[in-house]
Parts: sequence; C-alpha cells; structure tokens
Amino acid sequence: MLNHDMPLSIIDRLQFSKDSLNGTLPIHVIDGAKNWPAVKKWNPEDIANLVPSRQVDLTISLDGSFGINPDGLPSHPDTRKIIKNVSFREAALIISQNHDAQTRFYISQQSISQKLPELLNDIERWTTTDEGINIWFGSADVSSPLHYDPSINVFGQIYGYKEITLFSPADTPYLYPFPPDSLLPHLSFVDFSDPDLERHPQFLLATPIKVTLGPGQLLFLPPFWWHHVRSKTISISVNQWSSPRLHQYLGDGARDLLRRQLPIDRMQRKTQTNFMVSELLDGAEQLALLDPKLSIGALLAALNGTISYIDPKIHRQLQDKLLYLANQLDQFPQLPSTDIIHCVRQIRFSLNTVIS
Repeated sequence: MLNHDMPLSIIDRLQFSKDSLNGTLPIHVIDGAKNWPAVKKWNPEDIANLVPSRQVDLTISLDGSFGINPDGLPSHPDTRKIIKNVSFREAALIISQNHDAQTRFYISQQSISQKLPELLNDIERWTTTDEGINIWFGSADVSSPLHYDPSINVFGQIYGYKEITLFSPADTPYLYPFPPDSLLPHLSFVDFSDPDLERHPQFLLATPIKVTLGPGQLLFLPPFWWHHVRSKTISISVNQWSSPRLHQYLGDGARDLLRRQLPIDRMQRKTQTNFMVSELLDGAEQLALLDPKLSIGALLAALNGTISYIDPKIHRQLQDKLLYLANQLDQFPQLPSTDIIHCVRQIRFSLNTVIS
C-alpha cells in the first residue's frame, strides 16, 4: 500500500442529512450517533439485561481469524465455530468477561428487527426499512475480511473503538477479489492483517483511507467501497444497509463491481426470482415516461436478479445498454421512453426463455 492516506471528509451531524446518502465518497460524521439512546445504554454489561431472553448466533474463533474462503466456508475451520441460538444475555456476558488473549467472540450481522427488536428505538433510522439494520458486538481485535458491499452503508459506533480501512472501487484491480462466479465475489483474497505480497504484489499499489470510529460517531460508506474493519477494544456497532441510487452504480470502478455482483440468495427458486423481477420490470415500464432515471434503476435491479439464469453474454449486453442510457440521461434529460421500454422487453424475453 502507499505510505500516505487519502483525505476523508469529516463533518458534524448538522451537515449530514438523507441527501448525504446520495454521495459517492465516504463521510466521517464525528457526532452522528452522539444523541442515540444506544450510546448511553449499550455498554457490554448493561446491554445483556435489555433483551436477556432473545437468542442470537455467537461465532467463536480460537485463533482470532474470521476469514472466509470463496466457497463461503471459514478459512480456518478447525479453529472456528458458530453456536446457534444462544441467549443474548449469555453471549454478551461471554464477550464482556472473556480474558483469553487468543480466543475471540463475535455476535456478527444479527438483524435487530428480527432478533432484538426491543433495541430498534435506541437508534436513529437512516434506511426506509428495518430489515437492513444489524448489530455487531464482539471482543477486542476482531476483524472482518477485506470486502465491499453493493449497498449504501451507514455504520454507527455505539461502544468502544473500531479501525476501518477503506479502498476506492477504483482500487479493485489491486485487491484480488474472489472470482465472479464464487459464492462471495465481494471478498478479497488478500489477508489484510498479514498480506502475502508474493502472491498479491499489486496490493502495494492500493491507496488506503484509514479512520478510527469512537462512541457516537458515524461512517457513511457508498456502495462498492472496499473496507476492512478491526475492533481495537470490545466493540458494539450498528450498521444500516439501503439500496443504492442509480448514479452510485456509475462511479469510478463501481460498474465493474456491479457486473460481478450475484444475487445474495443463490438458493432462491427460479419462480420466486421471476415474480420479483417481473414486479421490477412492470414498475420500470410504468416509470419510463414519468421518471426515466428511476426506471433505469429498477431495470438494473431487475437485471441483477436474473444474472444466474440468462446467458452471461446477453446479460452483459443488456447491462451495458442500461448504463449507456443512464449516461445519456445526464446529457439528454428528454431521452425517449421507447429506448427504456425496449430494454424492459428484452429483459422479459431473455428471462422467459429460461424461466417458465
């Protein structure tokens, strides 16, 4: 990596709004979660008593490693296991009372609305749905593998400190992502904590942005930004994912990552996919005249849902066509709606040939 860090926009809560989520660069909001009730109430000891009987999954790593391979399995399966349906109180006490310097415990990406709904009112919502709100609660020195998310991410630090290292989507060629057809194409082969520069020499060319988040601080991450997260202390965090805006698909390096992105649920049945995609296509056709940009956004989402089922060459051609139309809209706001409707029909035809 280069020896210098890129600058990070630092603002206060008064400068941060819903419109900020339209951005394509990260933002550190120094007091963004300062007034959340969670910051006052969620310390490792007291949070155990807020929802004691609720159950969560607790991940244990005997060597501190939480890496994942391209098949979605732990990189070190002999030293890692997940205990399902542990009471939240028990899991919280295990984390707060752990004195083993090597073993790490992690309540990771647990949906607050589904697993701990009583905690929802302790945070400020930055997403239109509660489904994308998750809690991350773990030991010191817990780290995530280097990865990106295809969604907008508002990350709030509640307790303790986390060090987050960011890389622009434009750095993707230097970050050695998993193959596009792997289960987790958004992860990197690079072991950020101990990079193998013989195997991944171009990692030195990537330019990091480093930020340390403390209690009451927020980090806005646009879609497709790579990040590595490490807890410097026992840490409690909340993240909120939401759907990207159309122009965020078109940023530097984001298009290539969009092409790589597979549906999250690979076991999704084709009939279910057909239903969901058909709804998006219907909406896109209705919006073609009223709101062309939103229509193209719906088409991109629909196309993303078909990637496992239609011919890859046709898929790429359709995607390139949509991205071309999006660029044309920036220059010619009166783009004929017939161009968009033609894409709707092409996607419908391609989908209907493989799903019936």
